[in-house]
Amino acid sequence: MTIDERPRKRVNVGFAYGATDRGGSSHRDDLGATLSNGLGLDAAVEMVRWGHVVGSVAVDHSKIIADRFSVDRSGDPLGWFLGQYSARKLLSKFIPRWLFLVLHPEWPAKKLEAAWRAGVAGGLPLAADVLVYVRHSDEILEAVIPQIEKLESRDPPRVLIGLSLGGIILVDALSKLRARRAVDIDLLVTVGSQSSLLYACDALKVIRKADEQPAIFTPWLNVWARSDFLSYPIRPTFGTFLPYQPTRTRDSYLEDVEIKTPDVFPAVHSAYFKQPLTYTAIARALIALEVLRLEDVDPRGMAVLDSVTLGAPPPTMPDV
Repeated sequence: MTIDERPRKRVNVGFAYGATDRGGSSHRDDLGATLSNGLGLDAAVEMVRWGHVVGSVAVDHSKIIADRFSVDRSGDPLGWFLGQYSARKLLSKFIPRWLFLVLHPEWPAKKLEAAWRAGVAGGLPLAADVLVYVRHSDEILEAVIPQIEKLESRDPPRVLIGLSLGGIILVDALSKLRARRAVDIDLLVTVGSQSSLLYACDALKVIRKADEQPAIFTPWLNVWARSDFLSYPIRPTFGTFLPYQPTRTRDSYLEDVEIKTPDVFPAVHSAYFKQPLTYTAIARALIALEVLRLEDVDPRGMAVLDSVTLGAPPPTMPDV
């Protein structure tokens, strides 16, 4: 039997999309296609939906606020003209830069003001969704947990994958479930997510800084990129709460995988599911946890694993 003729191992995946990405269909399609075609698995990807709880209110209001952040040039036509990139490019061929300052001394400050306001306005839809989740987390978790329980009823491996805010929601939901009972999810994967940042701000719903032993769900794989300013490693923050074990087990599996990519922010924040290492890291984690066998995965797709480094070594026991 050839590799292409072997039976495919079914992997049940729940995907929680990020802020401002209420559909999430493109990422879901990338997930399904790469797990199936790249790693030779039979991937069944279902959406873990949360945006319907708050509707489009946050995005609509953020657009209104963004409009108010725009710079009014109605009383300054020369400033408006000099603020246009095409006009500056044309005039720079004939007028030295110092003459811009003579024509309009406030132009550099106005240009900087416009740039900062545009940057703030551009991030408002993202911030609005995050703030709405912080405010309405109970309602959103109430809608998400039944979807997780539906995934638990499937055959293993059962994987939850959350992008950005979707990862924060899954961390809160699984922590809430784990505080009550055992959770039949074989792996949590957060991608480009900010759970450790919110924990540092004491803004997570379930895991609080005052908890001596927080209900952290494991096994947990976190994929991040240094060039993505909205992604953070988790092991330096949460690793100290896990029991020491000389080898990785379900109860101590908490790993960071850093993706090396030429993409820059903000494009890198949406590029994880186009990176092969994201998928091979997931496959390797499932194999390490013994819920997937090496022979279940197409070795041609696993070839890139040689360049993956999974987290830091286990902490050493202190001298007694």
